[in-house]
Amino acid sequence: MNYISTFNDTILILQQAIHSDENACYFHLSFNEVITILLSVAGIGLAIYQFIRQMKKNREEQISANRKNWYLTVIVVPQLDSINQFYHALIDKLIDDIQSLNGSTPNDLVKLSQMQADEKDEINAFFDHLQSLVKSYDIDLSIRMSEIVLDLEDCVTIILSDCFFDIISFSPTEIRRKLLLNKKDIIALLYSGIVNK
Repeated sequence: MNYISTFNDTILILQQAIHSDENACYFHLSFNEVITILLSVAGIGLAIYQFIRQMKKNREEQISANRKNWYLTVIVVPQLDSINQFYHALIDKLIDDIQSLNGSTPNDLVKLSQMQADEKDEINAFFDHLQSLVKSYDIDLSIRMSEIVLDLEDCVTIILSDCFFDIISFSPTEIRRKLLLNKKDIIALLYSGIVNK
């Protein structure tokens, strides 16, 4: 009997231990484990933040590259041939105008004024279209282009005036050089829109 009561007591103790363990918390963390978990969560959060930031930067770079590519393929490259033709025609016309002014008298100011106005109109007619294209990409670039166009107008007007009043006699080579320097400035400005953006 003694064995049976001991056995019953053992079962009773085990049952109490089982019931008391059910109410006890099995999840115990040490301080080091808590720090490790917090650092892991912070590391994962930082990795997610870096990923999102890099994705945003890549998207911005892709948009910028697409915009520059559009500018180059739609505005710059298609206009190069017409710019070359325009400057060659302008040089030829300016040389012809100067030759026709050589036989003029100083009282023929109307002829000079008409030639200067015609040259300005041709310059403005050509560059208005190009400036509106550039303005759709970058307003500051368009403003700088208008300054170069004004320089071209001034250059042509001064050459005609100087030749008319016999102040300076420009050779066709000098005229070509002056106008081609202006063309170089226009083309350099167009390409600077890719680099500076």
